[in-house]
Amino acid sequence: MSVRNWQRMLVLGVAALLSPWIAGARQKGPVLLDQNATVTPPAEFASDGVIINDDSEASEPPAPMPLPTAQTTPQGIPPNPPSSDPGFHIDVTPYLWFSGINGTVGIRGYDASVHASASDVLSNFDIGFMVGVVPRYNRIVFPIDFMWIKLSDTKGLPFDQGFYSAKATLKETIFTQKVGYRLVDRSRFKLDALFGYRYWHGSTTLTLQPMVANGLSDSAGWVDAVAGARFDIGLTNKLFVTVLGDAGGGTAKYDYQIAGVLGVRIAQKWKLGAGYRYIAVNYQSRTPSNFLYNVAMSGVVIGATWSPK
Repeated sequence: MSVRNWQRMLVLGVAALLSPWIAGARQKGPVLLDQNATVTPPAEFASDGVIINDDSEASEPPAPMPLPTAQTTPQGIPPNPPSSDPGFHIDVTPYLWFSGINGTVGIRGYDASVHASASDVLSNFDIGFMVGVVPRYNRIVFPIDFMWIKLSDTKGLPFDQGFYSAKATLKETIFTQKVGYRLVDRSRFKLDALFGYRYWHGSTTLTLQPMVANGLSDSAGWVDAVAGARFDIGLTNKLFVTVLGDAGGGTAKYDYQIAGVLGVRIAQKWKLGAGYRYIAVNYQSRTPSNFLYNVAMSGVVIGATWSPK
């Protein structure tokens, strides 16, 4: 058999094998046979990417699920609103401190032990004024505390031999000024870091028996650097707890305080609070008067806070 006959038989065999596929392709639609050929998309998709359902109605593809962002939680719940309004705010708190006093006071080498409970202080309380003010601008706070009292103790015990009683009259001024930054500012938890100073002025009059002249009297003033913190914890929408404390020294050997208050909001601009406060100082002058003021004061404190802005 010649080569030409082999070539004819090969072409006829390939054509016979491809003929069923070519016939099926003609029934289904055009195929890419030339440059003008087109491709028919599947029945369930239109040329513009719109999904076509069984009823031949077009609908847009479903929107993708939103990813969690900083403004929403994974469950889609918005975060808590800001707890503090920006700008300037101020709280004014007049208060009463039913404090007892314990310690030692002295003038010119004559020392007396002073021990008076809160009830004793009230019975010998002459006059006093106490107020706290807390201005705030954004996260910067400027707390101020001022207290001035006059009281006396008729049960003082002198340490010197030859005297059997002492009457101590005390005038005391305490002014504390701090500046701080609100480290945490949430709806139910706030934390302020504070630094400042506390100014003391004490005046003591000792009347000893038997009488020494007309009594002994002297005064002194000093300043101590203090640092501390304040916590505000919201228990409910109306109940809250405030805890504060500081410690320092400088002129005095030591100077510190701690306080806790349970409060309730009674109106938009008014809050009431009651708690406990403890403050201690140990100061002795290096002057010839040898003024000594080593006392600790503690007791119940109550007050009302007005927030005009």
